[in-house]
Amino acid sequence: MSSMHWKRYLIIFLSLICLTGLLNPFEKSAEHAAGSARHDLLDELTPEEVRQRKYFRLEDEEGHIILETGRRIREGDSFLAEDNRLYKVYEVKDKIGKARYVETVKIDIDLPRPSGLKGSTSAPGQQPRLKDTVRAHRRKAADRDEKDEDDGGDGGDERPDQPDKPGDRREDEEGDEREEKDEEKDTEEQPSFLIGLYHTHNDECFIPTEGVEYEYGSGGIHSVGHALKNALEAKGINVIYSEDLHLPHDRGAYRRSRPTAWDLVRREPDAVFDIHRDSAPAEAYQHEINGQSVARIMIVVGRANPNLTVNQNFAYDLKGYADNVYPGLLRGIYLAEGSYNQDLFPLNLLLEVGSYLNPRQDAERGVTYFADIVGYYFYGPEFIDIEERDGKEARDRVVQEQRTGKRLPPARYRDAGGVSSAVSGTVIGLMLATLLALLSFFFINNPEDGRRVILWFKQLPPTARSAYRQSIIFFRDLPATFRALWDEFPHNLRTDFHGLTEEIKRTPTELSHFTTDSREYFRARIITAPEKIDNLRLNWHEAVSFLREEAVDIYNRIRKILRERR
Repeated sequence: MSSMHWKRYLIIFLSLICLTGLLNPFEKSAEHAAGSARHDLLDELTPEEVRQRKYFRLEDEEGHIILETGRRIREGDSFLAEDNRLYKVYEVKDKIGKARYVETVKIDIDLPRPSGLKGSTSAPGQQPRLKDTVRAHRRKAADRDEKDEDDGGDGGDERPDQPDKPGDRREDEEGDEREEKDEEKDTEEQPSFLIGLYHTHNDECFIPTEGVEYEYGSGGIHSVGHALKNALEAKGINVIYSEDLHLPHDRGAYRRSRPTAWDLVRREPDAVFDIHRDSAPAEAYQHEINGQSVARIMIVVGRANPNLTVNQNFAYDLKGYADNVYPGLLRGIYLAEGSYNQDLFPLNLLLEVGSYLNPRQDAERGVTYFADIVGYYFYGPEFIDIEERDGKEARDRVVQEQRTGKRLPPARYRDAGGVSSAVSGTVIGLMLATLLALLSFFFINNPEDGRRVILWFKQLPPTARSAYRQSIIFFRDLPATFRALWDEFPHNLRTDFHGLTEEIKRTPTELSHFTTDSREYFRARIITAPEKIDNLRLNWHEAVSFLREEAVDIYNRIRKILRERR
């Protein structure tokens, strides 16, 4: 009998899991909507704060400085430091965030030593960290593009049908099937040798080189983007580099750069990088590799996007590779509030390359070394220190080896994780199918339990009649029950009165504690009120400035249109 109860509880538990899965898409939608609402989040210091060098500082519980940055620190953010110690922010006050140590993250990556690379560390073996990637995401994007072409295109150029012999036609069909299988295999296993680059904040500059923090238009950060593009292309890796402007540099920049990011994602790259520079002290990013002064890089991952797990694992992988090849190149990984358009693609990261107080040339050298890490991570150790004249030959050789199964790159594609709502539907279908299979398997292998269930339904009418008779007896005995309660009422009243008297005696003490707690609560709120008022005033001025700029822009556009019509 206990075995039967255990099996019933198992069935109930599986049913609850299925109901949870059915509700999951709504939770996903709510989370995605929350992430979309954070596109307009003010995530960096204002230009005035940058000029005053009022940086945000992250400290551990002992007061040691972990991070200085121009990125706004908020409660709930996390930071993986250079030594892989993970901290989580639990309090922010006056631009100082307090972080609690969580754990030391162990990034297990076995790397073969790249031949001829100076300063790299040796580690035997080679092991992919994750499973095959974003095929679900890419298939979804491809289906959307195909639908757009079907709606708006004329079908393209088609060749007229040629008459074939029956034998030839059969051979052609078999050959086509083999080619389709080979192409599908290649598509699933091979990288595209394509990287996407763009800038959300186009006006960022480097004071030692440009002399200003910001320059309306294409700032010095575009030169850093060109340096990364040139370094990747020298290795035979194709680059889609968008220099579209998303000005002004305000809280709406990520909303304006979203179409640019989506346009890059539709080209099916292996990864997409949004290139920025930080507003932090120069020494926070200053580093040296092989005797050269370079600017370090900090990776930023948005917490408010459904691809968080995959984005975070991708960032951890890159840091593991960089720590083995160029120790210190990556300053750390910051998990910040917001999405940064990373919900569009799982392998999409934001890079903070140096500080505005570092020379731009240091940032360019930093991304050049970072290109080695990207090439190594996606395509293998052959893509480190490749001469420009040998880049294409090395790429073709590696592709041929991968297709023949002789070798695999250290990292291929990634599981898309929370990429699309279609995944949720698939999970629900699998859970329901699993539940039905388990129930069928259970009753097939336990026919006695199946007969007991049938017997339970057969006994349901007599059981209902018995419950009806018991209810009749209950209501018949109800007057006697009330008489007994009435007889016990005086004793119960005396007992309750005595308890009430004791509560009244304790009331002054409770009121004193309540008054003390209330006083402390309101004192804390009064202390923090000026800061909140200042933040409200700052946000109000920024909103008014933004509306004024938008109105001027609309007015100028209308004047231009009217002038052109005249």
